[in-house]
Amino acid sequence: MGWGMARAFGDAAYKWGVDVQRQLYERYLGDKVRENMKTPPYLTAEPEITTTRICKGDFLIMASDGLWDCLSSDKTGSVVRLWLQTNLPAVYTDAPMWDFQLSPQSHNPNPRTTKPNPNKTKPMTATSCLVKKLRTITQ
Repeated sequence: MGWGMARAFGDAAYKWGVDVQRQLYERYLGDKVRENMKTPPYLTAEPEITTTRICKGDFLIMASDGLWDCLSSDKTGSVVRLWLQTNLPAVYTDAPMWDFQLSPQSHNPNPRTTKPNPNKTKPMTATSCLVKKLRTITQ
């Protein structure tokens, strides 16, 4: 997914047709639509839905593109598995098990103990990540 999750509700100029943009600009912002907008909408809010069978121990990682710019899926999965092994709560809750943000100034998932990014050649992008352990539903 090339466009970040944060843009799902923003970047309206890429989602509205020229006619809608023209009407809104005329009513509220003046009479000019961006010049480089030739054939919008370029993005859609229509979701892609897939079904996946889950097994005991599976987890879901929802993250902005910044995480995937820095870590592969395999590496991210390994980090989460290690974290789950050492921090698994005794009681299952529906709350997220791990929710953190990485900023360009840090690479530490704990915002209270952030440290400067030692890798000056490849600065990290801002990212958000939510990890949720999945529970299989039996009937």
